[in-house]
Amino acid sequence: MKLICDSGGTKAAWAIIDRDKVFRFDTDGISPFYSDQEFFDSAIKTSPYYEKLKEIDQINFYGTGCNYPEKQDQIREWIRPHTAKNAKILVEHDLYSACIATLGDSDGVCGIMGTGSNVCLYQNKSVIDINSGLGYILGDEGSGADIGKHILKDFLTDHMPATIQKYLSERFEVRKYEIFQNVYALPQPNKYLASWSIICSEFRNDDYVQNLLRDRFRAFIKRDFLRIPNIYAYPIGLVGSISFVFSDEMNQTLAEFDLSTTKIIKSPIEGLIEYFQQHP
Repeated sequence: MKLICDSGGTKAAWAIIDRDKVFRFDTDGISPFYSDQEFFDSAIKTSPYYEKLKEIDQINFYGTGCNYPEKQDQIREWIRPHTAKNAKILVEHDLYSACIATLGDSDGVCGIMGTGSNVCLYQNKSVIDINSGLGYILGDEGSGADIGKHILKDFLTDHMPATIQKYLSERFEVRKYEIFQNVYALPQPNKYLASWSIICSEFRNDDYVQNLLRDRFRAFIKRDFLRIPNIYAYPIGLVGSISFVFSDEMNQTLAEFDLSTTKIIKSPIEGLIEYFQQHP
């Protein structure tokens, strides 16, 4: 049996593949930068199929922050106590799962736009160019955390329409101190920031939201997409809740740069399941 996982900053999607049978479950997102062994243990034990893990002989874990060997080793150490003694554990960056799900075995460019953001060039079934993905403080343009950060900043400084200001005040009922605690002191501030992007769905047609989305998407395209050599020669795939929900706005913004997508999906897990069923 094979266990595959695609983990972003907010949610991890898992699938146990046993020939033609698939067992799906979700946990909180797992990151080697924001999580620890205790967090992983607690998350994985929520699976209704936890007892099956001891029968797994191959684990493919694709996760945010897993593009460094020491972080890959860290994830392996967290997984090891929950699986068969001799199970093979592959840990790769979540860009690999995004590429497999959107491009299969074809060359192309793939971007992630979820809680965080990233872009890579995919050639010969290998991710060969990753220079973005700097995290929610230094980068992640166009992501949920990035959009949420700008919304929160505008909210705190009264730089948004009164109707949206009132909506956020009543819905979140937070004080400045609580916001600072969540951003600067408590775990997973990126997830907290991304939660503020909810207003983009609630007020999608408002000029404030449209201008904000286009501005952050342009920043993402300029900083990450346009640095890819000969990008106009490749198909582009996108993965993540932001790119999926706001696909119209993203495609329109890409068109400003004479770019377009061939595939946009919310989560890679379905594509991964299909791929590994075809490539056992």
